[in-house]
Amino acid sequence: MFEPKKATEFEMLKALCEHDGLTDKEREAFESMMARTKGGRFPLSPAQKDWVEGAYRKHELDAGEAQNLVSSGQVPRGKETNFPFESMPRPLKPPGRK
Repeated sequence: MFEPKKATEFEMLKALCEHDGLTDKEREAFESMMARTKGGRFPLSPAQKDWVEGAYRKHELDAGEAQNLVSSGQVPRGKETNFPFESMPRPLKPPGRK
């Protein structure tokens, strides 16, 4: 199954800092997190990571990533087909040895 490339922590923080829908406190917090993770020496804590991912999804900044439209149900399925061999009786047990 196709899975879109997930944005890294730094990419999510950069997109959040550039987004207009944040409060001043949120922007300041995300900018300080981005400054700490820029060099890669200080990774985000699990709580910070959850907060960043939640805000990233809340502001729909991940909408630009590729989606599998068929499995998400956005493309109508085709007509189900019934082939003749599907309705044929099946053997109950495999053939015996000779």
